[in-house]
Amino acid sequence: MSNRRFVNAAWVGVCALVVLCPGISRITLAQSEPGHAYRDVTYDGAWCWFADPRGVHYKGERDCTYIGWVNSQGDVVIGQYDHETGLMANTVLSRRLQRDDHANPSVLILPDGRLAVFYSKHSGREMWMVTSTEPEDITDWTEPRSLGLNQVVQQAFEDNGESVPTTAYCYPNPYILSEERGRLYILWRGVSWKPCIAWSDDEGQTWVDGRILVSKEGAGPYVRPYIKVGSDGARKLHFAFTDGHPRNEAENSIYYLGYEGGQLKRADGTVVSSLEDAPVDPADADCVYDGSGDGGRAWVWDVAADDSGNPVIVYTRLPSAAHHEYWYARFEDGQWVNRLITADAGRWFPMTPQDKKEPEPHYSGGVVLDHDNPGTVYLSRPIDGVFEIEKWQTDDGGVNWNVTPITSGSEADNVRPYVIRDHSEDAGPHVAWMYNQRPYVHYTNYRSAIKCDVLEAEARQWSGRLDEESIDNVMMAVADWQLANPSRHSETDWTSGSLYTGIMAATSVPDRCFEYQGLATEMGERNEWQPGPRPFMADDHCIAQTYIDVYNLVGGVEKITPIRETVDRLMAEYADEPLEWKNNVHMREWAWCDALFMSPPMLARLADATGEQKYLDFMNRLWWKTTDYLYDEDEHLFYRDSRYFDKREANGEPVFWSRGNGWVIAGLARVLEYMPADYPDRPRYEELFREMAARIAGLQQEDGLWRSSLLDPESYPAKETSGSGFYCFALAWGVRTGLLDEETYLPVVAKAWAALVDCVDSNGRLGWVQPIGADPRNVRESDTEIYGVGAFLLAGRQISWILSDRAYFGDTRWVDSDDGGAVTLMHGQRPVVRYMYGFDPSTEETLHETYKPYLHVFDRAGRQLTKGSGGLYTHHRGIFIGWNRLTYTVDGAQRERDFWHMKGVAQRHQRLVEQSATDDGGRMLAEIEWIDDQEHVVVSEQRGTSIYHVGAEGRLVLDFDIALTALFGDVYLNGDPEHAGFQFRSTNLLAEDHESVSKASYVFHADGIDPTKDMDMPWAGMHFTIGGQVYTVVYMNHPDNPKETVYSAYRDYGRFGSYFKTTIPKGETLKLKYRIVVAEGDEALGREAMAKMYEGYVEE
Repeated sequence: MSNRRFVNAAWVGVCALVVLCPGISRITLAQSEPGHAYRDVTYDGAWCWFADPRGVHYKGERDCTYIGWVNSQGDVVIGQYDHETGLMANTVLSRRLQRDDHANPSVLILPDGRLAVFYSKHSGREMWMVTSTEPEDITDWTEPRSLGLNQVVQQAFEDNGESVPTTAYCYPNPYILSEERGRLYILWRGVSWKPCIAWSDDEGQTWVDGRILVSKEGAGPYVRPYIKVGSDGARKLHFAFTDGHPRNEAENSIYYLGYEGGQLKRADGTVVSSLEDAPVDPADADCVYDGSGDGGRAWVWDVAADDSGNPVIVYTRLPSAAHHEYWYARFEDGQWVNRLITADAGRWFPMTPQDKKEPEPHYSGGVVLDHDNPGTVYLSRPIDGVFEIEKWQTDDGGVNWNVTPITSGSEADNVRPYVIRDHSEDAGPHVAWMYNQRPYVHYTNYRSAIKCDVLEAEARQWSGRLDEESIDNVMMAVADWQLANPSRHSETDWTSGSLYTGIMAATSVPDRCFEYQGLATEMGERNEWQPGPRPFMADDHCIAQTYIDVYNLVGGVEKITPIRETVDRLMAEYADEPLEWKNNVHMREWAWCDALFMSPPMLARLADATGEQKYLDFMNRLWWKTTDYLYDEDEHLFYRDSRYFDKREANGEPVFWSRGNGWVIAGLARVLEYMPADYPDRPRYEELFREMAARIAGLQQEDGLWRSSLLDPESYPAKETSGSGFYCFALAWGVRTGLLDEETYLPVVAKAWAALVDCVDSNGRLGWVQPIGADPRNVRESDTEIYGVGAFLLAGRQISWILSDRAYFGDTRWVDSDDGGAVTLMHGQRPVVRYMYGFDPSTEETLHETYKPYLHVFDRAGRQLTKGSGGLYTHHRGIFIGWNRLTYTVDGAQRERDFWHMKGVAQRHQRLVEQSATDDGGRMLAEIEWIDDQEHVVVSEQRGTSIYHVGAEGRLVLDFDIALTALFGDVYLNGDPEHAGFQFRSTNLLAEDHESVSKASYVFHADGIDPTKDMDMPWAGMHFTIGGQVYTVVYMNHPDNPKETVYSAYRDYGRFGSYFKTTIPKGETLKLKYRIVVAEGDEALGREAMAKMYEGYVEE
């Protein structure tokens, strides 16, 4: 094409139109960007142009755009773009339906805001409909329902004694006409490959018999009219169609037919037929363009109507396979007028394989109408050899056009634009299109993105700052994007194993901790906790790292039994072969450097989980065998395998692959995490770690990342995030553990993290990940892979922990729950304590859930350490107070009520009197009424809680000042050691049977203590372990509290505290003071440390 001679695509290519199209009156040189600079609707999606609507905008309670596509795996997907938040979400409606872009879904908004989606395979046996269960929500759907519409059309043939033609489904087009009482029409290509129509008066639950809409008399099943549909949404449908496929019809023409009030009409209103009497012969419809003339065959692209109701059509004329033209047809003054938009529409866009004939030479870039304003056209045409999107506007019926480039200077083709139906007038997206980031070869061989006219840079909201909130936000975005866009790889593949190391790292995000842990658990259950299928192959061990991590959190020996059996067999049959890369040695040995991430961390974890050092010793033996073979002592880097010993880069340097060395140093860190401090060879690992860290830090590029070739970045100048992610993780881990100097290495980590975050797009997709390989390669922004996500999440967790270790508190604030039943003291995104005060007596169940206020405590990773209303002994809840034999006088009579189990009574929160947050913690004062079964306020409680920390260890300190006032008479606080007093109840995990959770054990101020008999003990301590983390809780009874206090500090499920008996005269107040300290670490606090804490408490 002529414009391919030009260099500046954005300007000179448009200028060429002036020569070709004298009707262009103005070129708008608005800011345009390359296709990749626009936001992804999806990274992996495609569509054809005959199943519509592909996208609709709807503003109800929310303001959202909904778009459907089919991805390269054949999944049918619906996406939701929230205009207020800028967030994009998607849901797979049908997994692996068909890898074919003809299988894209069509989207319809029902009158109540629910979504109805229709889809089928390309010429499939069924067409399905699914409906969202809630308005404006894509998370939950009805079961897919096969509509069976072809069968009724087929039956009509049989009833007429005709032979049954071919039946298949494709191209659903649903529309609702509001003035026909919301009748739902659907068109599709069906029986005999013809356009068919059916309708429903109950939103698709039942359907009126379908029928063929148009068919040429005598046409056989291989004459396939292609139809486009438009609608005013009220009373009209518009149909633009062809004789057939331009490949088969040398004189393919364009026709128009309208529908209104049960009648099929020409554009001038002449009735051709009733809908009941369809099909209509094209000869009886309007001929918009006659393909038998000099213009050649045509293909239809879109139809809409202007403000006067006159139809407008855009289509292609195809004088030859290599010469496509875009045309604009408009019904005006009683006739169809065709005007050329541009003769420079190029040729087909699919990338024809070399020496092959293009099977789809009529696949133009595409031209579509804005249905809200059909004077606006979006089209795709080649500029300097690359298809770009342009916006063409006319206010005189296509005589003159103003042209605005949308994309320019793109690296890949931008094709098949689609204008969002009912799009917002202001903020986009208004138009979406396919961006062929990988070559589009055929409608079954594609890997495109769907882009929209929202610039990525303007939509991106992630920050690379080193603060916990920013880190948590981008970690959640990256993890959620990957989980919503599942990989094609097996869940036991090494790629998935690498991803799930990151998913487990993302459990450090407090708000999502248990969700991500649950997803990892579900993955293991699906796999029945089996490693990959090759027992001696290191890659197939990687997924078991996550199995063991889950086991350490929740227990269950079944989670580690399969990998333990695999390793036992490996150890028994290990042959100790040379590591030269031949004879598939990698199936039996760690003969390549990647293996040091895949298997060694699993073995270190297995040794820790089972207490069997043999697994660590076996790992140690193989680690140093591989290291001695592949490690270059001078360069302090690893060769990928023996094939690279003598290879050189273009600059003469040895070939050291970035991700390969990333695997090693990340694997090294993950081994050291679980290697005992006194393991004999540990110093060798630490020395190797420091050597590699120093070398790698020195190879960091100016932008903060590393290149795929560590020693020849000039030959591979593109940034690369998988190796960089592993480096960022490992160096951050080294800083956090003290193996690396913070002053030297933290700036390297900070620079790397900011650069990694800059590679995350607005949807959460991590780009610039080198695809699967074995050596340096160039990378593109569109490249992503799940192992890169794993590395990113590992890095984020370590940096977040550095910040958490440095300053537990800082940005503190109180946050109310959405339901108004709780308030949480937050540090950044991490909960510290949560006061549960909601009261709902509406049912027995809700009353039981809410009959007493209590306090939850969280650890530094956001794990909840206290029990709520469920579990063993439902009345035990967090930190709480009560007496089971509280006695008071009513009308001269003694009453005894159970304010422990809350039998017929309640402690009802009234208000928060005081609430504050400081740099060092926070303060809360709550007013609570103890109410009996007659609604008498027996006791008024003022419960004060001060939260702060002590020392670099970041121990959580909770000081309680409680005031109990007797209001209804003298109150006798009476009970027994099991059911009275001020108490702490640990998480219900301690009451369950988890191998990774220890039962509670107790420490007292002296030996020989019996806590049920010894009076007025100053303090008691409790220890328990969850997933290798040791927790200490110290309970301190202030000496000013009533005497003859007895502790009930002996339950292995983690409840302890103290109680006393005393009387509060009516109108008087009893004041109580307690301190609870929560500490966590690798070791439990001992008696001496606890005693020192208590001395400090008393002296304050």
